[in-house]
Amino acid sequence: MKKHLSVRYGTIQGCYWMGYAALMGYASVYLLEKGFTNTQIGLLTAVGCIVSAVLQPALASYADRPESPSVRTMLLGANLIQLVLVISLAATAESSSMVVRTLLYGASITMLMLMIPFVNSLGMETIRQGEELDYGIGRGMGSVAYAIASWLLGRLTASFGADMIPIWLSR
Repeated sequence: MKKHLSVRYGTIQGCYWMGYAALMGYASVYLLEKGFTNTQIGLLTAVGCIVSAVLQPALASYADRPESPSVRTMLLGANLIQLVLVISLAATAESSSMVVRTLLYGASITMLMLMIPFVNSLGMETIRQGEELDYGIGRGMGSVAYAIASWLLGRLTASFGADMIPIWLSR
């Protein structure tokens, strides 16, 4: 049972960190190709992270209420919102204005940063319920997934261009 839950949790961690590799690790590659300057990229990523930091306490307070949805349900909802954002980013890669790209990418960063507490809480909640889960194995799988995704995205981007990044995110 322990290995089964650890592998399932590792898959969740892996999916999260593969998305992180694309959205944050390749932010400059993608946004420079779309006409952003390094300063604009820095400001966009900073604002996305700051908005997330401001929203996290309110979201955590809501999640702690007895009547709130489960951590799993909230994580699924956040993933759905993230999916809509990155599909919109991929679909409008050539036709959207700089403002639309900024809003979609910034909102994607915010959602990504809002998800990590839920990913971690899912593991902690499982352990608290008495289930055997090796958090280290799950987190390690996330790190390996980040490395693999970074390598694959580098190869795909070199071969097909930076528009592969939002396509990867919408997988």
